Amino acid sequence: MTFDRALAQPIRPLLKPGVMALPFALLGLLTARFFPREYYDLIWVPSFIVFAACVVLWTPYLMLVGVCFYAMSQQPFPKTLAFEAWRLHALLLAAIALLLWRTYVLWPESAVKKSKKGPPAPWWGYLLGGVATLGLFALMAYFFHFQDP
Repeated sequence: MTFDRALAQPIRPLLKPGVMALPFALLGLLTARFFPREYYDLIWVPSFIVFAACVVLWTPYLMLVGVCFYAMSQQPFPKTLAFEAWRLHALLLAAIALLLWRTYVLWPESAVKKSKKGPPAPWWGYLLGGVATLGLFALMAYFFHFQDP
């Protein structure tokens, strides 16, 4: 038994209420913009938090991944390749990778859908997936780099 097993698994008592609250959270997200400006944050923020927690199955590690992505989105995109400019981004990405890895390793066997295993994917499938991932990241970097005038 590892010390962080509970952090990588869904909080089961919150799953059922989360599923019941999900439609109301979606309704809050969609209708918040129609409320007066002073009530927008009062409705949108709790709705988004409940929606995000439901999407990640109330898993503490996955909730922390969402917080790390949010923190990274609030940082200005580095315009240089200097280590100092990328330090916080690299730290957050390393934290995200660690949290996702721990969630994958400690995910409960009872929550995994059992299926018949087929033949493994061919090597070129992994290569194409990696190239597509790097291409998507490069496209995002290009867009963010040149969005400022």
